[in-house]
Amino acid sequence: MTAPAPSPTPSRPAPLPPTTRGLLVWALGLGALAVTFFVLVSPLAWPLKIATWVALAYIADEVSGWFGYTAAALGVLPYLCGPEGLITFGAAPIPQWNVLFPLVFTALLAAFLVKHSGGALVLPVSLVVFAAPFLLAAKIAPLLDATVTLPTNRTLLMHACGAAVFGTILSFARRAVAAARR
Repeated sequence: MTAPAPSPTPSRPAPLPPTTRGLLVWALGLGALAVTFFVLVSPLAWPLKIATWVALAYIADEVSGWFGYTAAALGVLPYLCGPEGLITFGAAPIPQWNVLFPLVFTALLAAFLVKHSGGALVLPVSLVVFAAPFLLAAKIAPLLDATVTLPTNRTLLMHACGAAVFGTILSFARRAVAAARR
């Protein structure tokens, strides 16, 4: 009697060699940073610029954490561009970007730090940590300086937090796919 033939096992794709994977991570990360740079120096409306900056920072963060932090820091570019800025790309400076940049940059850094501290369970917490500076600034800014009106703008909150929700969903999906592949 002969032994039955072994049943075929489902084939999994072979993992990428470490060098190829490293080059792919660098290419994706640098590509995300290049697109972020282009968006931030282009003459887009500020709500679209904020939403794209936050979404691209989350995408860069999913490639590798340091790309996300660098994409967050690139937000200083609209502040530097324009007639009074250090760099002149032709993009008009955004009013109150000196308020927007620290607000969004701090929210991104805080969200990334919380996101990197744990698994999928901390992702909703990172979203709350991202939204907290916006909600706090909306309450405090009018009390400190009546001319600073942007933190109370609902458009800012909707565009920034909407992009953060997109980034959080992307992060959860990436983690779920990685867990399923193991």
